[in-house]
Amino acid sequence: MNFIYAKSFKQKWRVLFGKPDELDPRYRAVLERKFLKFRKEKSPPTKAIRYYVSIQSAISIFTLFAVLLFEQYFSINSLVLFSCFIIISLVNCGAILDQRRWISYLEIARGCLLFFLLYYFYPSSYTATWFISSIIIAIIYYSDIKRFYTRLLYSK
Repeated sequence: MNFIYAKSFKQKWRVLFGKPDELDPRYRAVLERKFLKFRKEKSPPTKAIRYYVSIQSAISIFTLFAVLLFEQYFSINSLVLFSCFIIISLVNCGAILDQRRWISYLEIARGCLLFFLLYYFYPSSYTATWFISSIIIAIIYYSDIKRFYTRLLYSK
């Protein structure tokens, strides 16, 4: 809103890249109500979250190390797939610690990507069946998977 009502290029630049204190207070209150209405008190990370994020981060770092070590042996397609897996894993770690609601989508995407990586390196009808069936199961039982996953991570 501040961006729309800014008159000069300098003011628009400050709205985008300036300090929050430089925003017009009239519009700042509106934006805070709009974007901060879903804020709630976050509980400290449980033991399950700490273990899960530690293991997931270790796997991501190990995968990154292996990909960087053997990058000359991988094709560009496999490097892109590994990069997507690492990025999704690290974003998921941050989202879990920040207790975001959309972490289950990332987990399912990461699982599908893992099956796709498996199919990419071992193309057979068996791995294709696993890949397609995992996607179908994830779609059919999404709400149950999400409920189990969040209960597993966030219950004390």
